[in-house]
Amino acid sequence: MPASGLFIERDGVLVERDGAADAARLRLVAGAAATIVRLNRRGVPVVVVTDQPAIGRGEVSAEAYSAADARLHEMLAAAGATLTGIHVCPTAGPDARRKPRPGLILAAARAHGLDLATSWLVGTAADDARAAAQAGCAGAVLVGGVVGPDEDLGIVVAIARDLADAPRVMIPRGGGCWHDRP
Repeated sequence: MPASGLFIERDGVLVERDGAADAARLRLVAGAAATIVRLNRRGVPVVVVTDQPAIGRGEVSAEAYSAADARLHEMLAAAGATLTGIHVCPTAGPDARRKPRPGLILAAARAHGLDLATSWLVGTAADDARAAAQAGCAGAVLVGGVVGPDEDLGIVVAIARDLADAPRVMIPRGGGCWHDRP
């Protein structure tokens, strides 16, 4: 049976935006590693789904981004946290994988055997919530002072301070815990 997973945006949710593409300047968002450790202990797969248009525009090399991701894995491992996967859309222009399109989430769900109907996404923009809705996720949590989308997306869209605060607001419309399957 597919598992409920948590998809997260990388920049602004997991790592600080300033220096996000520079391995030497990369910094975890406060509380992010501890939250992933708690999710790991509960058996919840945590998958990064991130748009990185700076790669497509040539502002950041793919090698520099890969080095930053390697550093990210090291930092999380030092805290006892593990990501199930990192999925990146490096293009700057229109792409079915780029949010608000659902392609990256759909590919990540297939790759890791995740049940979209019971999975959530934590992001930093209304387009993250739109992508979660189009992918068929149960809901989305927006962090970092973002205002949610104006339209009703047909899923739960909640606001939280940060990734550590997100589980507090991740309550399915039918009640219960978001990561427990009926």
